[in-house]
Amino acid sequence: MNAAARIRTTLIIAVLSLNAFLLTSCRFGVSLYLLMHVDLSHAALNAVSVALMTCVAAPLGGIIADKYPPTRLFIALTFCFALLCTGYGFALVAQHNLIAITVTLLGIIFGFFTAFSSPNQKVLMAYSAPTGEKTKFLASMRMWINLSRLAAPAITGIFVDICNPLIFFTSIAIVMILAALPLLLVNLNQQAQNSANNTKTGSNKTAGFAASLHYMKSTPWLIVLGAVSALQSGSWLAAFRLMGAHHCLTLFHSASTWGS
Repeated sequence: MNAAARIRTTLIIAVLSLNAFLLTSCRFGVSLYLLMHVDLSHAALNAVSVALMTCVAAPLGGIIADKYPPTRLFIALTFCFALLCTGYGFALVAQHNLIAITVTLLGIIFGFFTAFSSPNQKVLMAYSAPTGEKTKFLASMRMWINLSRLAAPAITGIFVDICNPLIFFTSIAIVMILAALPLLLVNLNQQAQNSANNTKTGSNKTAGFAASLHYMKSTPWLIVLGAVSALQSGSWLAAFRLMGAHHCLTLFHSASTWGS
């Protein structure tokens, strides 16, 4: 791999890892702020609704990801996320009778966009993998993305406890946009050529997903990823401790939370 390809590879890994960190932070922040500023029932409703929306959003995202240049689609989705984050922050600090409904709806929409963008990220990973080192590249990228998601809940818990909701979500929106802009430096012509070649061979609908799963053939990396995923599944406990558990415990034991 030459120097230019190495820089390009490092740039894409850094952008996608930071994006994964910010998305996970937002998703976790939504749940925490619903608990702290609204009530437990809306937090539970948000979690269930997001799970249901994911079943619809992911297939739709896969269809869109196969039709448009991955870098441009990634940047477009990032701007949508940023606008949604900013709107969510304003909704949380607004004093309005419909605040609970608004916050819940925005949380559901955010969950939809998160699932919708996932296939695009996989296609972007597949197209950016260097020839001859696809397995190692995809394994390394997936590991960094999982590590970012692992760290996000605990760090989010700290900032949720000390930041105003508007500052928290607006800051994430700004960083998200700034982090995506370097992808404009990626050679879009090369990606377009890859897409054209896939179309000619009739494999454009499956090439991105097949390549994104190719990393599983690398056993050592798969073991590392398994360990990271196991840690990630319990990372919310660390966030719960770090954010100041009294917020959630007070809400949980409050009579108003249960409508009595």
